[in-house]
Amino acid sequence: MKTPELTENAPFDSAQRAWLNGYIAAVLTGAEDTASGDSETEAEPAVEASAPEEPWHDPALSLAERMKLAEGRGLEDRLMAATANEDCGTCGFDCRGYARALASGSETDTTLCGPGGNETRKQLKAILAEEG
Repeated sequence: MKTPELTENAPFDSAQRAWLNGYIAAVLTGAEDTASGDSETEAEPAVEASAPEEPWHDPALSLAERMKLAEGRGLEDRLMAATANEDCGTCGFDCRGYARALASGSETDTTLCGPGGNETRKQLKAILAEEG
């Protein structure tokens, strides 16, 4: 059975499409279970190390809870708190990368966070509007 792939007209550039196709293939074939533990053990400490600095980086928290935790923080932190915090890559970034791109202006589309839906889109737009 051929692994499904994103179509050429999907709203991603070629690098994002390639990454997503690889991810989809890994999930569907179970390759992630057979991968060496190195990447998993490298990723876990990075998340744990950033947890105290990013208490909102928890998809189990509601948007209101995440925004409260980010009160008084810089633009990038507030934008990250507004994302779904799933690091799913749907937007072509991890949540920190998307927030950084929005904050710097290198990304202007506030609709890319699929898991966050309309609530996240509205919050991202409001935060950027506050900053002018």
